[in-house]
Amino acid sequence: MDLTNTGPLTLLTGYQTPAAIRRIGRKRLETWLRNRRVLRADQLAEAAVQTAERQRTSLPGEKLAAQLVHTLAKEVMTLNQQVAEIDKRIEARFREHSAFDVITSLPGMGPILGAEFLAATGGERSVPDAQPVMRYSTRAYQADRASTPRHAHPGPPPSPHTPLNGEGPPTHAP
Repeated sequence: MDLTNTGPLTLLTGYQTPAAIRRIGRKRLETWLRNRRVLRADQLAEAAVQTAERQRTSLPGEKLAAQLVHTLAKEVMTLNQQVAEIDKRIEARFREHSAFDVITSLPGMGPILGAEFLAATGGERSVPDAQPVMRYSTRAYQADRASTPRHAHPGPPPSPHTPLNGEGPPTHAP
């Protein structure tokens, strides 16, 4: 079970032990998951029941562990919601930057990675507007096309220490 997905976490908020999953059964578990808007509830219910059928041993402390799993699953879901809200705020703030369109037009650059890129390059200090990003991406593209044979591997990406604003090498504070 992949606990980075909401479905398995939702399952663990209701059913933590193999015995509880066996008692509810596949059909009722699937319905319970669907009522909580879990995607592919049928597949998750089937996998959970099959796994529970193979685990027949009950251990001392299982009830206490089940309570802990329930609490932790709810906390992880809450943290995931908070991260999603923060991501939305970061994206909204990044959309206000003048270089947003240029940065997100680069292959693989979405709003979150673009905001990380802006932060890693010094933000407003080194990329006050879209011009340095356009110059850098144009230079990198032209250099790559000029030096790479048509069917050869393009090689490593430019150094992350290449300045974007054309002012020379980055300086480091002592």
